[in-house]
Amino acid sequence: MMYERGYPDESWTEELLLSLIENNIEDASPEARHKRIAGLNELSQREIVNKERMGDVLINVAKRYCKRPPESEIIIQVLSRLANSSEDVFQKLLAESGKGEPDALLYCIFKIIRNLDADKRNLFDEVLLKVLMSKKSFTHTTDEMCKTLILIGETKREEVVRLTRPYLKLPDPYNVAFATGIVSPLADEQLTNDFCEIIKNSLKKWYSAPEFRERIQKESCKFFIRVKDKNSFDCLLELLEKESNPYIKEEAEETLACLIDDYPEFLNELMKTKIPYPLKLKTLVKLKETKVDKDALSKLVPPEDLEKSSIRNMLNKIAVKADDKHPVPTGIPVRKLTANREVLNNKLEKIEFYDLLCVLKDVITEQFGENIYRDLDFIRKWRNNVVHPTSVKPDEIISLQVVRKTELFYELFKKQMEHLRT
Repeated sequence: MMYERGYPDESWTEELLLSLIENNIEDASPEARHKRIAGLNELSQREIVNKERMGDVLINVAKRYCKRPPESEIIIQVLSRLANSSEDVFQKLLAESGKGEPDALLYCIFKIIRNLDADKRNLFDEVLLKVLMSKKSFTHTTDEMCKTLILIGETKREEVVRLTRPYLKLPDPYNVAFATGIVSPLADEQLTNDFCEIIKNSLKKWYSAPEFRERIQKESCKFFIRVKDKNSFDCLLELLEKESNPYIKEEAEETLACLIDDYPEFLNELMKTKIPYPLKLKTLVKLKETKVDKDALSKLVPPEDLEKSSIRNMLNKIAVKADDKHPVPTGIPVRKLTANREVLNNKLEKIEFYDLLCVLKDVITEQFGENIYRDLDFIRKWRNNVVHPTSVKPDEIISLQVVRKTELFYELFKKQMEHLRT
């Protein structure tokens, strides 16, 4: 036959090219692949006459090779063009997508859908949703399906949400995971109760495997951050308090902070809850602006925990953030610190060495270097060991190091002050 004469060129007819491709679909040899690619490339540069036949051939090629470049790029390019210009090819793609397999063809169709006119693209919503909800694993193909449905939802939001919403209430974790992924960027506050119910179900271990719970809870938090509905406050508190996954706790803190930023009245509600105080502090740190009463803040932490560096660090961040009249910018020169004195005054019930180090870290590092800052922290730690009876006491060498480091900083500080005066 004529297709055996060699590699195609511009002298080959459309039918000859299609025959060449067809006869090399099943052959996995390198030579057959080269011929197949050459035929596809030649057709991609032409105006197609027999669109229906071309569509049939390319769909058959896509079933085998649409995840393998360069065939995939050429197939997607040509089929996108054909589907927009030929109703027959479009209907064949629509029908093939409803079969839910093979994955290579589905992947190809998702890419093609993004290149279609909006009216044609929107016709895939019910078909794709049905196929997606039949899947029982998380794969690249299911991710692409979700992305495609979200894209359709950008111009057909209410319809996509309406079709997807029933799957949020099913016990099947795959259905709920896929549905939350589609709906979270599209739905409005009308679905707040649905997402709150999902959070509560996840805490009751409805979705037993951790991979389901984490995926579902993350998508729910994305919805709450975007919608910021007051009615989500209680379920977010419950998620923060009861969920054991540290990554989800961080998501809950971030989401609660976003809600409190929009509804400051919830700040007092958060402070009144029985949630462990470190979780409250982490949430307060994430606020854009903290209007927390400093007395309430200082009473929040048990006295025995105030020496914990992580707790002290959070308290100082919150205290500085709460003072919107006198914020502490990073890296400010020492000579400007006097203008920010109120930052250091009465931030907590008692200002201590550690508070000063936290607030002045950037200044100390800039003016004296990182080593000096570490020396000061070294002095602070051993000072605490002397003050607290149960702590380990410094030996003679440590004591000498503390004294020498203190003298060194004092001398450096005096020289810096003299330099600034001149």
